[in-house]
Amino acid sequence: MFRSVIRNRVLVRQLQHCRVLMKAEAFGMPAMSPTMEKGGIVDWKFKVGEPFSAGDVILEVETDKATIDVEAQDDGKFAKILKENGAKDVPVGETIAYIAEVDDDLATLELPEGSSTPKKEAAAPAAAPASTPAPKKEEPKAAPKAESSKTAASSSNGTSANTSQTFFPSVATLLQENSISPEEAFAKIKATGPNGRILKGDVLAYLGKISQESLDKVTSYIKSHEKLDLSNIELRKEQPAAEQPATASSEATQAAAAAAEARQPLVLSEQITLRVPVSVSYEQLAEAVRSYVKESTFLAHEEPLTNSASDLYDPLFEELLVQEPHKPRFKVTYNLVSVDDAPAASHHYHPDIFELLAGTTNSASSNNTTAAASPAQADARHEYVLNVSVAVDESLSDAKERAESFVSRISSLELF
Repeated sequence: MFRSVIRNRVLVRQLQHCRVLMKAEAFGMPAMSPTMEKGGIVDWKFKVGEPFSAGDVILEVETDKATIDVEAQDDGKFAKILKENGAKDVPVGETIAYIAEVDDDLATLELPEGSSTPKKEAAAPAAAPASTPAPKKEEPKAAPKAESSKTAASSSNGTSANTSQTFFPSVATLLQENSISPEEAFAKIKATGPNGRILKGDVLAYLGKISQESLDKVTSYIKSHEKLDLSNIELRKEQPAAEQPATASSEATQAAAAAAEARQPLVLSEQITLRVPVSVSYEQLAEAVRSYVKESTFLAHEEPLTNSASDLYDPLFEELLVQEPHKPRFKVTYNLVSVDDAPAASHHYHPDIFELLAGTTNSASSNNTTAAASPAQADARHEYVLNVSVAVDESLSDAKERAESFVSRISSLELF
């Protein structure tokens, strides 16, 4: 019984010892982007032994493009920091610190073997990047890249790969599917793209899925057509002015005249015959015509061109469509000419044009000047001719239609 108790205590101590050894976890240089290969340590936010919580910023990392904060994934504390502030070109994945749990005793905590002595790297070159210090890892990698670049440059149609390039998605997918690291791609794959860019065909040729000969033929063809051949282009020789045909000036004059004629405004003309009773003087008719022309011009500009009774008619929408709504669409000029001798009587009463044409003016309102007219005189009429000219502003889309509406209103006077 006593021996069994001692044996159990020994087992418990061994388990506790193993548990202590497993608590120290390696913390590698984080990759802050898919293309990041190396980074620098700007600042450790916690010192060795200071506890931190999940979500706390524990490290500030510098990449070739930006400075980024690194947050803790779990609670813990640093057991040892291998790379101090200011360390440059630390490869992604290399161990830069060890993290322990918050309750661990750092005095009794044992780190993985080889963690504290960078010199042991030579004895284990195949170990994970976590146990390889930065300075001695960069030197052996630099030499193969240079040698591979020279090999690629010596190949036909190929150039050394640009190590700062970002792979196309198709290239990155092929490399990942075939477990090819970026370092191996830069060192061993011949780049045929512009500025040392690795193309999908380069990766396929490296994998043996297409022949190198076919890739070289395609590359040669593309490069032969990269530049436009201007060697066979000749400049046009201008003919001296003395040798130019004499008809050139006349053709230019005719073209200018045609253009000037084309720019002349559209003019609508209308001649209307008006027959009014003999009791209506020229002044009365002229005043009525002037008033009617003014009213018709206003209505032709203001009334909608579409059917306002339609369910689809929207006055606000129609107003938005009008081009320069306050600009006149046409300009009216007219003259009224008497065919025979018109009466010279003048009246203070001004009936409208329709009353004058119909002969329904109120004699009492015209100062009784025509009260003694006989029935034969009442049927007698004087004839006038109204000449109307409408100049249309064709720069406005609705000008012609509104001008035609005005002419239609004026022409209705001839029906009386």
